[in-house]
Amino acid sequence: MSFEAYVDLPPAVTREAAIDLLTHLAFKKVDISPFWNTRGAFRAFDWSDQRDYRSYTGVYAELADQDGHLVVYIRTNISASYWDIAKQNECLKELRSRLRGSFQSDVGKNRYFPLPKSAPEPAESGCLMAFERFDSNIERAIMYLMNRKFPKNFRTGWDAKLLGGFNPWILSNNLLLPYLVAAMEDYFKSTYVALLRYSTRKESVLKTARLTGEHLARISDGSLSVEEAFVEGLPFQNLRSISETFRALEPKIDVHGILQKPFRRRKVSLYDSVMQVVQLRHEFIHRGDIHVEFDDSALEKAMRDVQSAVDRVYQKITAVHSWPYVSAQRTKIQMHWSDPKDDGA
Repeated sequence: MSFEAYVDLPPAVTREAAIDLLTHLAFKKVDISPFWNTRGAFRAFDWSDQRDYRSYTGVYAELADQDGHLVVYIRTNISASYWDIAKQNECLKELRSRLRGSFQSDVGKNRYFPLPKSAPEPAESGCLMAFERFDSNIERAIMYLMNRKFPKNFRTGWDAKLLGGFNPWILSNNLLLPYLVAAMEDYFKSTYVALLRYSTRKESVLKTARLTGEHLARISDGSLSVEEAFVEGLPFQNLRSISETFRALEPKIDVHGILQKPFRRRKVSLYDSVMQVVQLRHEFIHRGDIHVEFDDSALEKAMRDVQSAVDRVYQKITAVHSWPYVSAQRTKIQMHWSDPKDDGA
């Protein structure tokens, strides 16, 4: 889903004039996307603003030559940020006022897209972007699982048990352990960077920084922020270390306490379950151990546990800062990939 608009420009408007306007609005030339199929498209542009986590999706625009006049197609994704939509509206306004265009948007003729009453705080946007990226990473794993193919005898029955660690199906499940932990690690690291960047405690926290020459060089050329350099030396796989790191920055965010609380009448806490997933990952990565019991049911549980843990931490962060909470698990984990009726042959 998206927010879309088509702008019809008068026949007198040249390609150069339209390109100059989009360039003036800080749009950059990109390849024409194969997805939108705008008739007569000859040039595509993209706009994104990474300052203070402003852009979630950016703004995409295409110039097309249709029936003797130019048409500008402008879109943002449904998950666009306040600033993305504001830029889309600015572009529509400029095309209308400077080039005398008229447009049809999803909300009506010459109607601009509505904006929230105020822009989100930068830290709020940063935390949301980290959360959304984690959700996308889980979705990517699900897509992999739904599309992998194995003969039925690798998945069920005596043959599957006899092969043990040589079963490619079991190996495939084990291969997702480092990916799953990496997705969780990226979430906690990215969230911490966003909180640290705008924290009143930043100065005291950064006093412990141990930056290398490489870090300083990358900071100097703008490819790395001070906060990003700082977290490169911190562990974000072990939940105990994660909890200590977050609590030093924001005492109200106690990851250990959040994940130790009762959850859906389970006997084993989310904290212990996720720690077990991390342990399995370490054994697989460092010793090459293949966990033959890590079948689809165990994999599904691991994915659900990690996703639920991230969701609960994000929910706590939004509560502490009085930010809107966007429920996790829009990506539903379902075991479509383990249906024994589909032999995958």
